[in-house]
Amino acid sequence: MTTNPPAGGGLLTLRSEWRRRSAAPAPAALHIGLLASYTIDSLVPYLGMGLADAGLPARLTVGPFNQIMQECLGDGEIARLRPDVVVVAPRFEEMGAAGPGWRADLLAVADAALDAAARWGGCLVFVLPALPETGQCGVSEAGLTSGVVAEATRAREALRARLGGRPDVCVADAEQAVRAVGNRRAHHPAMFRFAKVPYTEELFATLGEQLARLLALRFGSRFRAAVVDADSLVLAAGESPAAS
Repeated sequence: MTTNPPAGGGLLTLRSEWRRRSAAPAPAALHIGLLASYTIDSLVPYLGMGLADAGLPARLTVGPFNQIMQECLGDGEIARLRPDVVVVAPRFEEMGAAGPGWRADLLAVADAALDAAARWGGCLVFVLPALPETGQCGVSEAGLTSGVVAEATRAREALRARLGGRPDVCVADAEQAVRAVGNRRAHHPAMFRFAKVPYTEELFATLGEQLARLLALRFGSRFRAAVVDADSLVLAAGESPAAS
C-alpha cells in the first residue's frame, strides 16, 4: 500500500533537497530512463529522493514527451543510454476515443517496452494507467459494458496478465496513486492544457514513492537470516549439555 507523502511545504522541501543533491551528484547505483505519454518531469525529484533514502542513488533521464513507441522501437535518447531501469507510463487520455482499441494499443506498447528492456539489458517498470478522468457518462457509467471505465478496466487487466510474473518486470499502478490522493486532488487540468502535466505534485509524490518502493524491493539489499545453535554456544563456553 502507498503511504501518504509529505504535503505542501514538505513537498517543496523535498524538491529543494533533490535540486541540491543533483547539483553535486553522488555515484549512481542505478540509471533510470523514464518514458511517458505526458510530461513526467515532475516525478523525478520524488522518485530520486525515494531511491536515495532506500540506499539506491539514481541518475534519472526523461525521454521525449509522448514518444514511448518511437523510443522503444528505435535508437533514440533512452536507447543510446541503455538504462538499468526503464519506466514506461502511458495514459488512456493520449490514446484516442474509448473502445476495444485501447487494449490492443496498450498491449503493443507493453510488447515494445518488453523488447526494448531486453535489448538494453535492463529492468522494465510498467505503470498501469489510471482510469480516465474525463469522458465518463456520469452516474450511468457504472452500468455500461462498453463505457470508458469498462474498456479501461479490460485494457488494464490485459496489461496485468501480459506483464505480471515476468522476470525483470515490475508493475506499478497509477490508479492506486490516484485513489491514495483522491481524484479531485490528483488531476491538474490547467497544467495539462499549459504544459501537458496531467497530475498534481501530490500525485507525482505518491507515484514516485510507489516506484521507489518497487525498485528498492528489486535492487535493494536482500534480507539475510542466521541460524544459531544455542547448545553449540553453551558447549563452546565449557559447559556440558546436561548442565545447560
